[in-house]
Amino acid sequence: MLQQLRIESFVNDIYYMLGSSGDTLVLNIIDEDFSSSGVQIKIQCINIEYIDGITGEREICPNIIGLGTTKMRIFSEDTTLYGQQVTPANISRVKVELYERN
Repeated sequence: MLQQLRIESFVNDIYYMLGSSGDTLVLNIIDEDFSSSGVQIKIQCINIEYIDGITGEREICPNIIGLGTTKMRIFSEDTTLYGQQVTPANISRVKVELYERN
């Protein structure tokens, strides 16, 4: 299953992508600001988790464009994004593929 990501598809910063065998990818937007010793730190990224539809086992997936696992891949037609984290700013140019079971 191939899905073009859109920020509008996220509900309460979470998006679920369901595969035909019950497998699920959960994408979660992280948008946090921290301050430590007078230094402001901003974290903006998308976390990705795979949930096996048969066993319920969970696996953290890479959120780097151009990488994947045996279960999924994240990529873009814009190859200049390869090697970057998926963020709310670039998500509209990113696609996720959840592989179907054989």
